[in-house]
Amino acid sequence: MVCIHRQQNPPENNEQQMDWQLHSSQLKGSLADISMNGVSFLLSEPIERGENIVLRMASHRFNNQVDTEAQVDTEAIVLGSFSQGRGQWKVVCQFRRNLTFEEVHNLSRQLFESNLV
Repeated sequence: MVCIHRQQNPPENNEQQMDWQLHSSQLKGSLADISMNGVSFLLSEPIERGENIVLRMASHRFNNQVDTEAQVDTEAIVLGSFSQGRGQWKVVCQFRRNLTFEEVHNLSRQLFESNLV
């Protein structure tokens, strides 16, 4: 899960402001790929190249609840949005600070899990 808040100016938020912006955001998507310096996610609308955004990324536990222990809030700049067809867009971003190995590991777990049928 990814929550996105668009910013008008370069970010200068404190933690409380960032938390409120992300909590109230209606723009949500799903994680497609992640590394220590960037992320891509799927949205129902594009975001313009160069736009500053604040992200809340979280993985899900087995019961489909958000794992708040693995949640990461960070700022990023959009490198591009690419149509995936059927109203889906892949948005690629570069983080303003690199994530730690542990953060990447916790967020990427759901990308490589298989579901039992």
